[in-house]
Order: sequence, then structure tokens, then C-alpha cells
Amino acid sequence: MSTQQLAEFKGTLAKMEKQFSSLLPKQIPTAQFLRTAYMAVENNKNLLSLDKNSLYSACQKAAQDGLILDNREAAIVPFKGQAQYM
Repeated sequence: MSTQQLAEFKGTLAKMEKQFSSLLPKQIPTAQFLRTAYMAVENNKNLLSLDKNSLYSACQKAAQDGLILDNREAAIVPFKGQAQYM
């Protein structure tokens, strides 16, 4: 996937910062969550080929559950063209 798609993903995450901030528990800084979500996608660029709404939704669900997308606490995985977090 292109670096442009990765930049677009990062930009959209930044635009959603307030939304993530309201979902995250107080002990998880929003900047840390956004950084790990970006790194999860940067480390697996195939995720950018999945449905974008499902990708952002997976990030939101992880934030709501208070989990960092670091492939230890939680991870984004492809499933039938959709992104899901586990």
C-alpha cells in the first residue's frame, strides 16, 4: 500500500482525536493510543486494503474497551474484507 494511504489514515485518526479521547479511560493518553493504532497499521499495511469504516470502527472499539492496539493487548485483524479487533 502507498505512503499516501498511510498518511490519510494518520490524518483521519488525528481528526478523530476528540472522539477517541472521550472513549478512552483516563489512564490511557490519547496520543499514546493514536500512536499505537498508527503503528499497528504501519506494521501491517495490508490493513489499509480493508473497508475503511471497519478499520476506524475497530480502533474505536479498542478505545472503548480501554485496550492499546499493540498486538499484545489488542490487535486489528482482517476478516472477510473487514477489520476487526481482537
